Amino acid sequence: MNQLLPTTTTADEKKRDAKCAVLPVGSFEQHGDYLPLVTDTVIAAVISRELSSAYPLLQLPPVTISCSHEHSAWRGTVSISSSTLHSMVNDIYCSIASSGMTALVVLNCHGGNYVLANVVQEGNAQGKRMALFPSGTDWEQARRSAGLATSGHEDMHAGEIETSILLHAHPELVREGYQTADWIADDRRHLLTTGMGEYTRSGVIGRPSLATAEKGKISIDLPEIAENGNTVPLTITVDSPMTADDRVSDILVVADGNPRPGLATFHLSPMSGRAEAATRIRLAATENIIVVAKTSKGAFLTEQKPVKVTIGGCGG
Repeated sequence: MNQLLPTTTTADEKKRDAKCAVLPVGSFEQHGDYLPLVTDTVIAAVISRELSSAYPLLQLPPVTISCSHEHSAWRGTVSISSSTLHSMVNDIYCSIASSGMTALVVLNCHGGNYVLANVVQEGNAQGKRMALFPSGTDWEQARRSAGLATSGHEDMHAGEIETSILLHAHPELVREGYQTADWIADDRRHLLTTGMGEYTRSGVIGRPSLATAEKGKISIDLPEIAENGNTVPLTITVDSPMTADDRVSDILVVADGNPRPGLATFHLSPMSGRAEAATRIRLAATENIIVVAKTSKGAFLTEQKPVKVTIGGCGG
């Protein structure tokens, strides 16, 4: 079940003995007529849940109202001041520190929470251990790994990436209408002065029509440029419950420019725990890495990512 709130007990956390907590920060703001006001909060909670399942982290419940003043022209949007958000994060840090934890990751999924960068910067200067995630670079890397067509600038709000994440993680929250809701407004130089209303009538800036539930199911972690094709690190992650009845059973990796395209095949079982594989591959030249994942239900998922090779590793 896709829980939005953590449901662990104090016994669970005693056993986990986490030294670092992750705080999801979302918002309560308009996301067009097809995504809920809690969209940012849902995405933050989903990412936090995935991180906590992979690493020994204390998953905190999300901050659900933050700094959404640029959306104030739309009914339903609620904001708090930046100083209030600043104080909330600092208070939460002090609370976890008093219980013996040593670090806090602020997982922010609302672009208007500019103050969080200052909170983390000031906190570290004062001797606290804090981090802000994801960065803009992290989002762009995620877009490339998921095969999204848009950039972060073009797809600013309620667009391809947000709609895809909700279609995949919580499809019950997505209403009809995203297929025809594209709105492009690349020149937004006065956004801080005028708010979103100056640039969109619908509240959307992006291309939600490109969204699918499959985007992002396969993540390919691969360098964009490989200086030596003899040994290129590759990590593949497929979002799957990995139960006996619903799991990824096989992962095939192909390089479309290699003399022998088939690079690796991985066989997985429910005992694997996660649908993940890591290896090093040899590449002849600049080419596409294609990943095909087969599920226990007979479905196939595919994704690809280009990699530029400076020196080929497959001989003549």
